[in-house]
Amino acid sequence: MEEKLIGFETAKLAKEKGFEHNRLFYNKDGEIFHSIDADYMGMKITYENGKPIYPAPTQTLLQRWLREEHQIFVTVTEDFYNTPGWYFNIFHGNYPTHHRITNTELEIPPLDLYESALELGLFEALKLIKI
Repeated sequence: MEEKLIGFETAKLAKEKGFEHNRLFYNKDGEIFHSIDADYMGMKITYENGKPIYPAPTQTLLQRWLREEHQIFVTVTEDFYNTPGWYFNIFHGNYPTHHRITNTELEIPPLDLYESALELGLFEALKLIKI
């Protein structure tokens, strides 16, 4: 099983919200590249040849960052009535006073793939971060 990287649009929003990751990046054209030198030297890279770059972590790593740094929890559940179908759930804040956001509230139908629901949930969760 292979971890799925976040998509380019999610990567751009993650960078805007303060996420930093220094192994894989998207360049301005949405192409992935690896930066061993940056990792080795502990550098924060934000540009390649004068063009902005964006971190390209796995969905799991971004999900963890949201949880640990911002107390935003993103989960995915199956829609048993519209199989196959997947919903994301976003919990922001502490239980029991947390705020919950789902596909339904945003008028988004169930998604066909778990990873697609997680990606959209991560994207929507990033929007909650105030910078």
